[in-house]
Amino acid sequence: MSAHRLACEGRFCLWEVTFDLGPCSAAFCGTIFLTTSDLEGHALHAFQELEIRGSRRVRFLGPHQVEVITVTTAEDDDGSTPSAVDSTSIRRTVLKLSRDGKKLELDANASRVPEWKMQSARPSRTPRLKPATHPPVGEDVLSKAQAACESETPLLARHHECREGTCVLIASPVEHRNRELESGANEFCGGVCLVLVKGQEVRRPPVGADADCIEVTPTAYLFSGPMGIRGAEELFDAMSRSRPGYMAFSGDGGHAEGANPYPIREAKTLEAARVLAPTVHAYTVVHVGWGLEHWKGDKDLALAWQLMRAGDTLRLHAEVDDDVVVPFRAGAGSGIHSDHLELTVWNPNLPSTEQGRPVLRKLGMLLAEKGQVQVRLWTGDEDAAYAPAQGTWGRRSGGYVVDVTLPLEVFQELKPLGREQVSVQVSDADARGQQETLMGHEAGLDFWTEYPPSIDEYQRHTGEAG
Repeated sequence: MSAHRLACEGRFCLWEVTFDLGPCSAAFCGTIFLTTSDLEGHALHAFQELEIRGSRRVRFLGPHQVEVITVTTAEDDDGSTPSAVDSTSIRRTVLKLSRDGKKLELDANASRVPEWKMQSARPSRTPRLKPATHPPVGEDVLSKAQAACESETPLLARHHECREGTCVLIASPVEHRNRELESGANEFCGGVCLVLVKGQEVRRPPVGADADCIEVTPTAYLFSGPMGIRGAEELFDAMSRSRPGYMAFSGDGGHAEGANPYPIREAKTLEAARVLAPTVHAYTVVHVGWGLEHWKGDKDLALAWQLMRAGDTLRLHAEVDDDVVVPFRAGAGSGIHSDHLELTVWNPNLPSTEQGRPVLRKLGMLLAEKGQVQVRLWTGDEDAAYAPAQGTWGRRSGGYVVDVTLPLEVFQELKPLGREQVSVQVSDADARGQQETLMGHEAGLDFWTEYPPSIDEYQRHTGEAG
């Protein structure tokens, strides 16, 4: 058992206690819970079990109110296929602490779930499979597959279908004929290998190389293998069945709580692109990068944003919850002490220093007069107008909305575009004329040439291979 003190307020302190039950099939077997003490450390024995998976942020909201933020990511799951959008999940729970400090219980009203989380997820379109052909597999193809799969023994075809000039062949060594495991009619296990056949070319795609099993679903080929804790079988890759050689993503839109990755899906118009763009939300303590002591909750400051593309034009759409809106006034200095947005493009071509990551370009987006957004170049010590960008803003209930059109040249030194690292932040000044809080996301923008991307392009962007 281990225990450490998290925070104290008023007459009480919060402690996190961990009981470790030792090795097991999961990453951690045990119990984690909150308990309380007085300021001298005498136990008061309040009890609230915590989620084992993920990371936690615990803090007092007041002498008798405790907030628990639990953050889980894809790495905390038992295995999943790649997602086009950051799959970070944030759960906020508020607890009431009794007057004597001996009881913790859920504060249901304070633990409200944001309305956008209650909305139905964007319906995914299941690609309609074009009819496949199933020509016989010749010995020459099997011989090339054996070479591509680096198999020492001949291969036997298990599954073979062709669409639009590309065939998918799943094969395994002949001696595995009686060892093939089939948990379902379309799952193949035991020394299996998938190759793509196009004309005379037979190649193994850069996914699923470590797979023990390949499941053929109506829409995808799913690869699983001993990728989990202590060799547990996990799903780890997926390839489209309707478009062999292309990725099959587990999620591609709706709402998200993180932005790494974030797909930039191009459309003919910005309006059409916005329909495709996920909305990313910043509304909890984990999204506050600076000025937490001034942040009073999501009504004080919260952010929802989308980034979309049409041709060589980008648009940032942001909706900000802010109980006191402080626009920029001409002659008021740089504008950093007024409400504004910040877009920082990081430079991957230079090494980080003690001062932090090198900045390629930083833009400040100020709420200027007559509903106009004044975009300033804040790279280094610069403070100059950035003429290529234009935008508008307007008040709405509980805050304001911003739309800024940007040229692709904000990334011009990084072409060809791949996965580009940026920061999207909102700054709150309130009425005192001083910057108080900065909140938002670190984002990895995926500029796909087509969507879903080819497996080869996905590997180039992410450096991942199965």
